[in-house]
Amino acid sequence: MSPPTLSRARAFTRAGLDSHGQRVRFHSLRKYLYDRLTAVASQEKAKQIIGKKVNEADAPYLGVENLRDIYARATPSIVVGNGNGAEVKQRVGSLEEENKTLREELAKLNTKVEGMSTEKQAVLADLRGLNTDQLKALMSMADQFNQKKRKEPMVKVNVTEETEKGVRQNE
Repeated sequence: MSPPTLSRARAFTRAGLDSHGQRVRFHSLRKYLYDRLTAVASQEKAKQIIGKKVNEADAPYLGVENLRDIYARATPSIVVGNGNGAEVKQRVGSLEEENKTLREELAKLNTKVEGMSTEKQAVLADLRGLNTDQLKALMSMADQFNQKKRKEPMVKVNVTEETEKGVRQNE
């Protein structure tokens, strides 16, 4: 009698992993392993370990001991239950909190942008109601304002008689 088979989903659940509602596929697990292996070895070596087709010219040079060494170096990032569960949970919690904060900030920015868009629409509506002479006068005022801003010093100093006296006494 053959031993009972374990479906991927049951194996995943039994290992204590959460798929977050996603379907667990063999290809996903194989890709995960391939990504971890290529972090410590060449693609050709990773392909041979996971059983993908490799260049036949390179195959003899990828000895079993070499492949075992590569797998051993990749093991800490491959094995899920390798004692780093608490660390991983803490990191995931931290990332989820950061994600929540970023989503809240994004919502605030979207609200702000929507408000700006509404203000822009109101300004455009006001501008559409102006005649040509009024638009020219408005543009002239804007040009004068911009020229005045460029001439003003970056820092304004309020000089009073008392500060002038203090400067003269220190000279």
